[in-house]
Amino acid sequence: MRDYIEQYLENLKIKKNISKNTRLSYERDLKRLMIFCIDSGVHDVTEIHYTHIKKYMDFLQDEGKADTTVGRHLVTLRGFFRYLEQIHVIEHNPCQRISAPKKTVQVLQTMSLEEVELFLKQPDQSQKGMRDRAMLEVLYATGMRVSEIIGLTLLDVNLPLSYIRCQNDKKARIIPMGETCRQAVEKYMNDTRQQFIRENIQTDALFLNYQGKALTRQGFWKIVKAYAEQAQIDKKITPHMLRHSFASHMVQNGADLDAVKEMMGHSDIVSTQRYLNHGNHKIKEEYLKAHPRA
Repeated sequence: MRDYIEQYLENLKIKKNISKNTRLSYERDLKRLMIFCIDSGVHDVTEIHYTHIKKYMDFLQDEGKADTTVGRHLVTLRGFFRYLEQIHVIEHNPCQRISAPKKTVQVLQTMSLEEVELFLKQPDQSQKGMRDRAMLEVLYATGMRVSEIIGLTLLDVNLPLSYIRCQNDKKARIIPMGETCRQAVEKYMNDTRQQFIRENIQTDALFLNYQGKALTRQGFWKIVKAYAEQAQIDKKITPHMLRHSFASHMVQNGADLDAVKEMMGHSDIVSTQRYLNHGNHKIKEEYLKAHPRA
């Protein structure tokens, strides 16, 4: 099965020009299925049937995986077995009769303006604190994903025009940064970044760790968690929550949905519209709480 997985991924790379991250995602999903099948006594790809896929889907749900994650796994498996069907390794696609779980409507988890202000005040004036303040200001000022922020280079920042160029797998986008964010990034770049540089390591990454390398995703999450605990905010603060908060606060304050969609890097307006619904929910909540005739 391992050889067929490699063959399938190589085929996708050539025919569909998939990104490195997408390839890794497909590879993880397929290898997880392979381990599940081997543990179930199935070693040959031709022996995998509908019941095995169904049990695998149930296994993912029992593990507490989100419906969207289970659905993504199923999409990956369908493509893989469709490929095996096309090259005549199998006669029937075992995923054919399996439906993806219905998506549950998830309530967006955001922070209030007061919570954001408190959180962003936590970094001190130390070398690490100035770096962290710049990173967190970028996160809330732009709504960028963690992977996008740790991938920023010096050339992506335009301080005179106050914007950041964000390059992801799909396309580059230009995102303005407010004055507070611009000042924090400028101070870090001019006064602090040099202190993280190591003689034997060459990198143009914007945010560096103590080894002089680009900060990692895990490192970023640890920083957010530490400051959330320090601020004593009674919420499980995550980088994604700050991204949601950026979009929600923008929409609540009258920003155009298309502009927010562009800044967030959404592929369709539907993903952005949920912030409008979230804003309306908060407005209604405040109305019911405060209006004498509510």
